[in-house]
This record gives sequence, C-alpha cells and structure tokens, in this order.
Amino acid sequence: MASVSIVIITYARPDLLRTAVASCQTQTSALPGGFEIVVVDNNPKATARPVVDELAAAAPVPVRYVHEPAPGIPSARNAGIHASDAPFIAFVDDDQTLSPDWLELMTRALETQEVDCLFSNVEPVYSDPDLSPPQAIADSYRRFPGGRGSGGTLFRRATCATDAEPFDPAMRFTGGSDTDFYTRLDGRGCRFGWCMEAIAYEFVPADRVRLGYVMQRQYAGGQHFAWTKIRYASSPVLTAATVFAKAVLQTGGLGVVTLLSPLMGRERRAYLLLRLSGAVGKLCWPLKFELRRRPTTA
Repeated sequence: MASVSIVIITYARPDLLRTAVASCQTQTSALPGGFEIVVVDNNPKATARPVVDELAAAAPVPVRYVHEPAPGIPSARNAGIHASDAPFIAFVDDDQTLSPDWLELMTRALETQEVDCLFSNVEPVYSDPDLSPPQAIADSYRRFPGGRGSGGTLFRRATCATDAEPFDPAMRFTGGSDTDFYTRLDGRGCRFGWCMEAIAYEFVPADRVRLGYVMQRQYAGGQHFAWTKIRYASSPVLTAATVFAKAVLQTGGLGVVTLLSPLMGRERRAYLLLRLSGAVGKLCWPLKFELRRRPTTA
C-alpha cells in the first residue's frame, strides 16, 4: 500500500492533465511505502480514460483512473478519497504542476510540524507570458502563509477524512466546499501548517486575470466565508447579525474610498475593488452565487 495518494481532479483538459501527471510522477516521498497517482475524471463522458491509460503504461509509479460522473468538485474530491486507502492524501488540480521536490518537502514538513493538514505555496503561471496584471489580481492566485485551498495540499486521512462525504456535494456549483471542509476541521481541533518551500504552479488563462472575473471570485469567497462561519456557529443568529454588521461597515467604508480609486492608479483601484467585492459577498451571503458551471460536453 502506498503511503501517499496524489489525487488529481480533471475535467476535459487532456493537455493540462498530461503536464500535471508528468510533474507528479517524478516526485519522491520522505515516508516509507512510496506514493501513487489517482486521476479522478469528473466528465460524464469519461474523456480522460485513454489519456490516463497511456500515461499509466509508461509511468514509473502506479497511476490509477477513477470515473466520477456526478458533477462538481466536491463529488470528484470525495471519489478520490474513497478510491484510496493511503494514510496521506495530496490534492493537485489538473491545471497545476509541482516543483520537483514538492512531495519530499511536504511529507517531511507534515511530520516535523506535527499537523493534520499542510498547505504548500502556490504561484501563478500565465498562459500569456506578457501578461502583467495588477498585484492584487496576481496575489489572488497565490497562496501565502495562512491561506487555504485544496490544490497543493497534503493531509492525514485519519483526522481529516472521517466524514462519509468530506466535501459537501450540495456545494457543487456555488463553490465553497473547500472553505466548508476546513471550517469543520477547525471545529474538530485539527492542526494546520504551511510549507512555503514546496511550490505548486497554477496555470492561469488570460481570461481569468480580468478584473471582473477576479471580482466575482472575491465576491463568492466572501459568501463562502460568511456562510460557513454562520453554518457552524454555536449561535447562528448572533453570528449572522455580527457578520452582517461588519460587512455593512466594510462595504460602506470601502465603497466610499473606491469612488475615489480612479485617482489612485491602476494598482490601488484593483486592490480596493477586490476588497469591496469580498465585503459585498459577506453582506449577501444568503444569495448563493454560481461562479462557473462546467460544460457538460467535451
């Protein structure tokens, strides 16, 4: 049995999947037992199967294919967890590649830091190398110490994957299942750590560095934060009132300053608009916003 299962979620992106698997199969682990790669295909048409079969035939480590036709990232992540019996699970998205020492650094850090869930650094790689987005937009695709997410993550099965469905399938289109997952782990006293020496590189297409798109992401992130905070609070009504009051103050203050942002330059304007979008998301937390629906064909 492998000590680590690297689970890659994919949907109709064969070229990115090839690159992601290639960066994973040359990794080394500090844990005995080695590792395997589990590719979860979330396309109902199972379009990744021939790609995975081809990669598995030449890979130096086991590469397995899992088909999860139920739509949405939460179902795909759950399928990857259920398909593995490894005590440690790493999640990598199909638009990510790993630095050559990623798994070595992460497995060592997981033990030395004595944590249940470990997050790596994430750095954007733009489809157009000439792109130079405002710093606030670039930073929205980075992970800093304290930041969370599922791609570029390593966690212990025994403490983090104890629910029948660790990621809530009800959040398949609205997003936020990652935030919900980590909020539950917080409530159980799980320990979190960060290994910034390990880097996962995320491919970012040009249309995803548009200010409008990133504002939608920030809005949705604000909603997810507020919704999960209220959902798991011991006093949901009081928590909802507190979140709403803080969001009103943040929205009002940022809104006033943002009116003047055209005079402050491109960088400052982007920063303020993204902050405002997150605040509005918290204010409108009951109104579930569907950021992006995946296509049903490929």
